[in-house]
Amino acid sequence: MSRWRLVLVTCPGVGIRSVLVWLKRRWKCDNPGCGRATFTEVVPQVPAGVRLTERLREQAAALVGEVGASVSVAAGVCGLSWPRTHQGLHRAR
Repeated sequence: MSRWRLVLVTCPGVGIRSVLVWLKRRWKCDNPGCGRATFTEVVPQVPAGVRLTERLREQAAALVGEVGASVSVAAGVCGLSWPRTHQGLHRAR
């Protein structure tokens, strides 16, 4: 087992951009018939391959979908770029 550092963007706290640093565990499969040589731990709030927490994605989606804010405004409030915010909205579908 090894560990690798994953830096995630999460909801701003008191107007300050926040990041979460997670030392994810990576395991190696010793079974020759296994289709995956290695795998890492995942949690529902941070699916494999994402760099935003689910909470932050939901906050941006709520600003656009429920409050009626533009993607640009939601990006500014959440401390994200426009493309990253827009991409997160597509994941919400």
